[in-house]
Amino acid sequence: GAGDETLAALYRKAVAALSAGRAGEEDLEMVDASMDGILLERATAEEKEAVRRQAARDLKGRPAAEVEAFVRTKLVKSARERLKAPYVSLFYY
Repeated sequence: GAGDETLAALYRKAVAALSAGRAGEEDLEMVDASMDGILLERATAEEKEAVRRQAARDLKGRPAAEVEAFVRTKLVKSARERLKAPYVSLFYY
């Protein structure tokens, strides 16, 4: 988002590495992982609870680790969409 210096610094890091020709796949994945961590930390308790309720409905009977992975992914994806924050990894899937 505009004015978000923390996320902007991560994008600048990726751009600098790409411009210098020294960015490998792992480097860009680390930038994305850092960004995902920041976005998860910023999720409100209400957002987390809403996604957990959805996961409980949609993934009923699944292992806890799978449910937690769903929650993390959903929270990050939602934040990235809201902020229009693209991934920088070369092979994001």
